[in-house]
Amino acid sequence: MPGLITGRTTVREAVTRYPGAEKIFDKYGLTGCGGPDGPVEPVGFFAAVHHVDPQQLIGELDAYAASVGEPAGEAGARARMDGGAGAHYPLFLMTSLAIALVVGVTSGIAAAMTGGGWGALRGASWLALVQTHGHVQVFGYLGLFVMGIAYHVLPRFKGQPPPGRRIVLGSYALMLSGVTLRMLAQPHGQGFLRWMLGASAPLELAGAAVFAWYVARVFWRARDKREGFDRYVLAGAGWLVVALAMNTYLVVRAALRGERLLPAAGDAALLEAVVYGFVVFFVLGVSFRALPFFLSLRPVHPRLRDAAFAVLLVAVPLRVAATWAPQFTAATWPRDATYASTFALALAVVAAVVALRVFEPADGEAPPVEAPPAYRPMVQVAYAWLLAGVSLDVYWRLRELDGGYTPMYAAGAIRHSFLLGFATLMIMAMAYRLVPVFSGRALRWPALVPASFGLVGGAAVLRVAPVALTLAPSPLDFKLLAAAGVLLFFGLAAFAAELATAMYARFAAPAAVGVEPVEAAAPAEGTAEEKPAPVGAVPEAARGDGPVRAEMTVAEALRLGPIVLQVLLDFGFGPLADPEMRARMAPTITVARAAAFVGAKPEVLVDTLNAALAADPARKADGVAPVECTLIETAVTREQVLDALRRVYDPEIPVNIVDLGLVYGIVVRDAYAHLTMTLTAPGCPVADQVEADVRAALESVPGVETVDVDIVDEPAWSPARMSAAARAALGWSAA
Repeated sequence: MPGLITGRTTVREAVTRYPGAEKIFDKYGLTGCGGPDGPVEPVGFFAAVHHVDPQQLIGELDAYAASVGEPAGEAGARARMDGGAGAHYPLFLMTSLAIALVVGVTSGIAAAMTGGGWGALRGASWLALVQTHGHVQVFGYLGLFVMGIAYHVLPRFKGQPPPGRRIVLGSYALMLSGVTLRMLAQPHGQGFLRWMLGASAPLELAGAAVFAWYVARVFWRARDKREGFDRYVLAGAGWLVVALAMNTYLVVRAALRGERLLPAAGDAALLEAVVYGFVVFFVLGVSFRALPFFLSLRPVHPRLRDAAFAVLLVAVPLRVAATWAPQFTAATWPRDATYASTFALALAVVAAVVALRVFEPADGEAPPVEAPPAYRPMVQVAYAWLLAGVSLDVYWRLRELDGGYTPMYAAGAIRHSFLLGFATLMIMAMAYRLVPVFSGRALRWPALVPASFGLVGGAAVLRVAPVALTLAPSPLDFKLLAAAGVLLFFGLAAFAAELATAMYARFAAPAAVGVEPVEAAAPAEGTAEEKPAPVGAVPEAARGDGPVRAEMTVAEALRLGPIVLQVLLDFGFGPLADPEMRARMAPTITVARAAAFVGAKPEVLVDTLNAALAADPARKADGVAPVECTLIETAVTREQVLDALRRVYDPEIPVNIVDLGLVYGIVVRDAYAHLTMTLTAPGCPVADQVEADVRAALESVPGVETVDVDIVDEPAWSPARMSAAARAALGWSAA
């Protein structure tokens, strides 16, 4: 018989339903894996991803759940409703995609339509547009996107607390400000815009430096648990800073001279630093860490992986220096260094791909893993583009050895093989796999996943193929490049729409992502399938009469207590996890119809709801629900937190928010505090003031440095939640 915690139980469910289970995750270095920001990921799979014995972890969690007994209903319901509230990665991802769609892709289409001398732009104006397009796509799109994902996943990979709000939003604001100034200033020839161009680069550099500092701190704190992918990610973050430092020199130099174009050699070297330094290192690092589990690959070849890193570590700076050197010297050594670095980089990339084993069949002994549609082909196509990029690079270097040269458009095709074919397709694959897990919401249109991937892949073909092997593109080639931009626009638009369904509740799919805690046995032939009772259900013999009736609406049942929502979710009524779906469905469907929807007997559901309400600690005689306060590896005490919150009063009621029953739960981990609360009425006009007061109160607690406050509408507040002291203060009857 399955236990209370099985391999299919999600991490978020285990921690929120059994408070204190996070200490078991912490024991294995999985700090930050539960609660509102925890993943809706099966425990067994999550343990394997983080190099923990699944059976051992599941066994300890199951034993702890059995010792706790009745699961925490309100916490579980709240976690399902929050879906990762307080996370910042949606801001980074949607901003980066907006920049790509509004400026990056459209400027690329304009450059293709005006290129080759058959458009309206000529000379410096056209080159300024091309440089702006490249910069916006590299740092505004790819840079912000990678930063957002890294801020969310790297601490979890290394068992560290999440980053502070100031660090995340500070680096975001710096990068966005710099990119915005650059795209406004460079395409225009007016001299008064030089200060905007000159100011853009230092802002971007500062944002990248904050990001790289945080990444380095995460790995330094986890230095006793080093992994093979660490050095790749650290090198990628370092090269992002190096590339933007180069960009700062080039941009400030151009601004001081009254120019808007970067020198050709310097701009080419900057792109080499981005392609081989930032993109290749970072994407390979995350791939080594995640893809063996996401694709059930065989274990990587560690020696080949480390050898590839060593070669890249030497070859990348040599390639960048050799590309930039012609701006400063007429010596011949850069040409020889370019040849040597090109061949070394190609060997290193091939070795890394072989070490990853991404093109080999899946490990037949590995457990099956759920993934978006066509996920394996997505990743394999992306890595095929990586190999195509180094192949084109080697081809043109061999042509140079024979007395030829690499034309500008062929060099652009090589870079787009890396940036569009490899990097963009890989971040799409990773985002489609990770975002629904951490948000707790499913993709609304799964069929759109391969469609969007096909559009972007087709754009990569049209962008690279026409000019990859030619010295002089024809007018038709430029038209194909413009068509590539159109395909890319629609592909990224579909990608953005899909991510929005998983990241934001208002666009969420009707059914929430989740895993049933107990596996149902196959029904006998000729009988109706019956859903198993959820974990924590009271045996039928112990159930008695109660307020829930089969004919009442779900909305009426939900008003009886927050435990009702938890029971309905445990029975499999997934649409109720989304607040908007709940508002539309609950008043129109009865409890009996809800039971039929999930395949359960109405009387079983009614009895379970009544039994849960009878045992719910939220229905104590004094009428106040307990405040759940979880403290993890912190010197802060429960009394300090509650005393601070009791100094915060509702502006319209002379009672503090704790006794008023507005505080639902508090989690303090190290110096990070996360509080979930409600207001006396939805849309309260003083919500911002209350949030500010709560934040200030918690930040005044010694040991608390970072605070996140989530104000939720469900479960709704009612006077029944007030303590006896609060009712007495208002002159109400204590009964």
